[in-house]
Amino acid sequence: MNSDFRVPDFRVSPSLQFPGFRLDLSNQCLWQLNPAQASATRIDLPPKTFAVLRHLVEHAQRLVSSDVLLEAVWPNVHVQPEVLKGHVAAIRRALGDHAAQPRYVETQRGRGYRFIAPVDTFAVGAQSGFFARRAERFVGRTLELDALLAAHQRARAGTRQIVFITGEAGIGKTTLIDEFLAGAPPGDAWVLGGGCVEGYGGTEPYYPVLEALGRLCRGADGKAAMQALVSIAPTWAVLMPAHVPVAVRESLLARTLGAGRQRMMREICDLLQALARTRPLLFVLDDLHWADASTIDMLSALARLDDPLRFMLVVAYRSDEAASIEHPVLKLHHALLRRGACEAIDLVPLKFESIGHWLTHGANLNPLDEELADLVAGRSGGNPLFMQAILEHLHEQALVEKTLRGWYQCAPAAQLRDALPNTIAQVIEMRIRRLPPDALRALETASVAGLTFMSATTAEAAAMTFETFENLCDDLARRGQFIRRGGIRSLPDGTRAQLFSFTHALVRSVFYDRQGQTRRSASHRSIGERLERLFLAGYHDGIAAELGWHFADAQQWDKALDYLRLAAQTAKLRYAYREALTMLDQGDTFIEHLPADLRPAQRIELAEARAALYAAAHDPQAVDAYRTLHEQAIQLGKTGAQLRAMLGLAYVLGWNDQVRSVTCLDDALTLAASFPDRRVGAATQVECNVRRIWAQGWNAVGAQQCVDALAALREIGEPVSIAKAQLEHCMLLMVSTHYRTALNTVQAGYRVLYDQALKQPCFDISRAMWMTRLGVPWALMSLGDLGRSLDEFDRGIQIFHDNANYFAARTLQVYRGWLLVHTMDFEIVVDLDRQFAEAADHSASDVHTRERAAFLPPQQRVWTILAGLAHAGLGESAAAQARFADAEQHMEREPIMFDWYWRLALEWGWANLALACRDLEVAQRRARRLLERALATDERTWQALAWETMASVSLNEGDLERAMSHLDAAFSATDGFETPLANWRLHRTAARLHEARGDISRAECARRRCVEARGQLAGSLSPDAGFGRRLAEQPAD
Repeated sequence: MNSDFRVPDFRVSPSLQFPGFRLDLSNQCLWQLNPAQASATRIDLPPKTFAVLRHLVEHAQRLVSSDVLLEAVWPNVHVQPEVLKGHVAAIRRALGDHAAQPRYVETQRGRGYRFIAPVDTFAVGAQSGFFARRAERFVGRTLELDALLAAHQRARAGTRQIVFITGEAGIGKTTLIDEFLAGAPPGDAWVLGGGCVEGYGGTEPYYPVLEALGRLCRGADGKAAMQALVSIAPTWAVLMPAHVPVAVRESLLARTLGAGRQRMMREICDLLQALARTRPLLFVLDDLHWADASTIDMLSALARLDDPLRFMLVVAYRSDEAASIEHPVLKLHHALLRRGACEAIDLVPLKFESIGHWLTHGANLNPLDEELADLVAGRSGGNPLFMQAILEHLHEQALVEKTLRGWYQCAPAAQLRDALPNTIAQVIEMRIRRLPPDALRALETASVAGLTFMSATTAEAAAMTFETFENLCDDLARRGQFIRRGGIRSLPDGTRAQLFSFTHALVRSVFYDRQGQTRRSASHRSIGERLERLFLAGYHDGIAAELGWHFADAQQWDKALDYLRLAAQTAKLRYAYREALTMLDQGDTFIEHLPADLRPAQRIELAEARAALYAAAHDPQAVDAYRTLHEQAIQLGKTGAQLRAMLGLAYVLGWNDQVRSVTCLDDALTLAASFPDRRVGAATQVECNVRRIWAQGWNAVGAQQCVDALAALREIGEPVSIAKAQLEHCMLLMVSTHYRTALNTVQAGYRVLYDQALKQPCFDISRAMWMTRLGVPWALMSLGDLGRSLDEFDRGIQIFHDNANYFAARTLQVYRGWLLVHTMDFEIVVDLDRQFAEAADHSASDVHTRERAAFLPPQQRVWTILAGLAHAGLGESAAAQARFADAEQHMEREPIMFDWYWRLALEWGWANLALACRDLEVAQRRARRLLERALATDERTWQALAWETMASVSLNEGDLERAMSHLDAAFSATDGFETPLANWRLHRTAARLHEARGDISRAECARRRCVEARGQLAGSLSPDAGFGRRLAEQPAD
């Protein structure tokens, strides 16, 4: 038992009070209260004794069994129950309690123990579980604190607040936040807190946000928070497997397949908005000068919200460090300041008056106090962390003393001045030298682990048992030396580990920098290998960045590269492409340390990953990246990488250069023909031929090569590669009248790939998802099941919109317009055309609305044709002609993928428009062009429509024999094929032709068939949906 130097200010420390005592949770000690003298006596208990007392007090009035106590205090360690008796006896001695007549701890023989005294809780600011630390005294920041509290009141009243707190290291940013949290109204708010760490935490996407969400889910309201997270933000919940029940994980993966970066941004905003609607929400992010770019993007998205919310965001960062590296948090801060959308609190050094008040606990200064204040101010420059370090250093040398009224000097000022180092690092170093050897070894090793550490990963590297290491850290934390206790971390094997953290990043840096490179490398290696064992292979993706950092500093460059690639893949799964590219750039530096003969293979692997990232992000740099990869692959004789580079280059060139894209596909086909792995060669032949046909038009030879390659793949391939190839092939089946086969195959193939994605989250299913969401409704439409097709289009549009994949959603909207042409809902198409034009008008919407509404050139071209067909259907000839002319001009000037197919629709529109306008010369010319193009395909629906158009032209010209010949050819084209979109039109023209020939009986028969065929189409639509009325009512002649 030892008297402390001052009356403890319990308002600034989470604690539990019971008669005569207060249990100080921050300082890990017991205080015996003496109200009469307004003083308290500190009682230090052994760490495990304190832990037993804490558990009993936290569960006051409840019987706690011996087994529960043993598991709580000695988790995953076998300890005999008799051990508890000694700790309970020590507690009773400290409290002056008696077993026979207990006032505090009651023994229930054979059952356990109960704390029977009344307990009051003082958990100021603890609801978040984040800022459980407070300064000894808080001075000199009254205006700043008042500004934060005022902003918080405005937020609670429904006006969103964003506050940036800036300043140099140690200036008191975190202390100000802690004091603010202590003064904010407790208990009725959501409080999220996260921070960044130097090193791997600066590249891992969303590190502080995921940390904040994890703390929220572990807190008192964790169950409600997790329910909100799963229901509102599944793309974030899926990144937190440790907090999500196993039964929910598969459904989460299913709900988030195909999601994108924008969906993540939208969902985190939706989640925070939803929480803020139930009660005020306070979101605090610290040390953002180490933040990743994706986190800053998320903050930018939050700042754009304009709903009135009870929401406050507090962001703290070191302004000097952020400026030195041009960190994006600076850009965001300044942009919001210019808009008047945030407040800025820039912390400056403490003034002399504040330093004096801090030294004397607010009392008036005498001459000795002023002398000490002058000395501290002069050496520290008013930096609070430096001030604290100076006084602790002088106190350990007995040159100053700590009393009830503050600090006073015990030696002349000259002696104090001679004892002071010039920098804060030197002050910390001199304090470190006075540590016992085992404590020094523990903290130096801990500094290698990072700002936060645990015995489970660090003890072995310090050559200590877990219990010895943890007891040492407990003792140091209780005495406030260099570290503090943190929360509890759950490990994959189900065990729980106590976390500790350094009191400041500068403290950790001094411990780290004082060690030699050889010793640090050995510790990094030991900690990395321990992490590998703790987190089995299936869990490495969550700590890949940390493992890569450890093995890089251990100079195990091959392992560092492996984990860096895994970290980049994790970043890609979070749609954080910039962070992934940064990791790959870092990998280039790692490669330079490898033996020369190993470098080329590693370089090509990173080059391939980099090119794929650029392509996934639709970055124009993808072209150069794939070219570089292709050149490197040729030099090294890596034909597999060469082939993948060709396919990648063909894909990215296809964005705006079809000619060069097809050339790449041809080169890939040539290489695939002699590729040693027949599975790869067959899959490549399918992919290349499909792409060539979609780019240049139907090619019977290429289509047959696809069939042959697919047959070979079925013999030698495995289910996933076969399913991928089948999905690719379905893109040909869809445009060659094999609609039903396409429908069945695409659904079966997608199921195989979907199941694979559930088993392996890194598996990319985005292309399969796109082909399925397009292929199913297209096939249903072509089969005449217009109602189901419409439903599938709408479902796909909604899914892609929810995933913030607006390009895919808009493409499906365009193809849905083709369906509406066939249902003859021309007014809907024209109205949509007007809506799209308004949304794309820069003056009518903000950038985010335009992003959702904008057409890319391929979409715009198709939609222009569909809008022309709709205007023509409504008899608006001038508007239709203008649209057709616009689309044709673009097709002539800049051919793009799938133009050959939509030229069929364009020529069909031109020919029928000319017929409606009685311009038979133009109609004849356009009908012949349509027929020539249709006969060049294997698409029987278009062939039938082309022959039917030719028959209509001849009928209008009065050439009945030629019209009959054309119509016979039309029916012949459909023979043996499902062509419901064309059938009713053929019968309608047949009725007109037979009537013109005077064959009334055959005309009437054709009319009935027309009505029947058209009725089947219209009947597939729900009568309540409001679609297809014109189709149902269309006259048969």
